Amino acid sequence: MNADDVLSAAIRERRCLTGLYDGVVRHFAPHALGTKLEGTAAVFVFQYAGETVTGLPSGGQWRCFSLDKLSHLRINEHRWRSRSNYTLKRQTCLAMITVGLPISS
Repeated sequence: MNADDVLSAAIRERRCLTGLYDGVVRHFAPHALGTKLEGTAAVFVFQYAGETVTGLPSGGQWRCFSLDKLSHLRINEHRWRSRSNYTLKRQTCLAMITVGLPISS
């Protein structure tokens, strides 16, 4: 399975993933897959654990991961995570969404 397939399945099934982003282990719940304004493939996620370069607030944070920096993806057994402020219309990560959870998720 390629990264697009793993991410798409995880979004549809509300499964959390573990992977390397910029060489750092991240645990996250993917919410939408698509492209940034400049055409770069990306995924809008809620990162709840793992490492970061800039630090991760207690409880997690919304992040935008470029697919070209994401590797070693695997589904983990962590419970699904999101936040009440989730909305596809208000996120600024993706200009075009190919797979995404509905706002009511």
